[in-house]
Amino acid sequence: NGTAQVAERQGRYICDLLKAEATNTKHYKPFSWNNQGMLAYIGDYQGVTNLPSKYGKLTGFKSWLIWRSVYLTKLGSWRNRLQVPFDWARTFFFGRDTSRF
Repeated sequence: NGTAQVAERQGRYICDLLKAEATNTKHYKPFSWNNQGMLAYIGDYQGVTNLPSKYGKLTGFKSWLIWRSVYLTKLGSWRNRLQVPFDWARTFFFGRDTSRF
């Protein structure tokens, strides 16, 4: 499956595998992957969510909120987690900065 979700998990697996080898820990489990769902932002405060649970598929504004929440949790640093919402708010109130395009 060619998604970032799989690539992220593979990266974590390799990292753990290298740590285990460096500390001579044996019997490391083979890589396995289970789908935790997919999210997509489709514009105009709308999103699409496909979850492998009882929630199933969501669309619209609720899905967009879920997408934004997950996006914020996946940012690498606390600085970005604080900066991105400010950027989103600025874009909401003042529009996109098209002077750099």
